Amino acid sequence: MGSLYTAQYFDLKLDEWKRTFKFPVNFECMRDSCTIEIVDLEGKTHKMAFQKGGTMKFEKIEGKFRLSWNDNDLT
Repeated sequence: MGSLYTAQYFDLKLDEWKRTFKFPVNFECMRDSCTIEIVDLEGKTHKMAFQKGGTMKFEKIEGKFRLSWNDNDLT
């Protein structure tokens, strides 16, 4: 399981992702190779591609956001 923290909220393309759970917020990838770019708290950019059916969890914790995912969901 992978995770990272970011100070920035990010937008997902509505034709690629759907929200599957409200709290904590979970998103499911609706097609193969959906790519997202996240800048972590240290300013490093992470580019990840998810396979169809892959999920990620998005939580707000003390003024920052935690993104977590299953490594098996990455392409």
